[in-house]
Amino acid sequence: MWDSIKAQLDGAKLYTMSGAVIGFMAFPIIDSLDGNEMTLKSAGLGALVGAAIGTGAGMLINAARDNKIENYVVVAPLLGTGATMAGLKAYPKTRSMSNKRLISAGLVGGTVGLTLGGSLDYLT
Repeated sequence: MWDSIKAQLDGAKLYTMSGAVIGFMAFPIIDSLDGNEMTLKSAGLGALVGAAIGTGAGMLINAARDNKIENYVVVAPLLGTGATMAGLKAYPKTRSMSNKRLISAGLVGGTVGLTLGGSLDYLT
């Protein structure tokens, strides 16, 4: 199982790096829209969120291209965490949310993703 996951992660490296770069640039820009200073913490958080989304998306794209059923237990939490954090950061009413609350919300999104992914993986 771990070899399969490692192979899937290796295949998604390009998407991981692309997502990290986009998140690294986007999060500080989103912060500046509210008049906040661009900080390295925000850029680092953006890189992590972008990497999570990029990895999950890359794994799904590679699986679709290779006509394989994806391991949803791995993909869904990555997409759930990243999409929750990115969505909250981009939504105007929650843009100024502290990084601690944003990470907490992302973990809730990841837990929901894990539950859905585990269910899908079990059913397919």
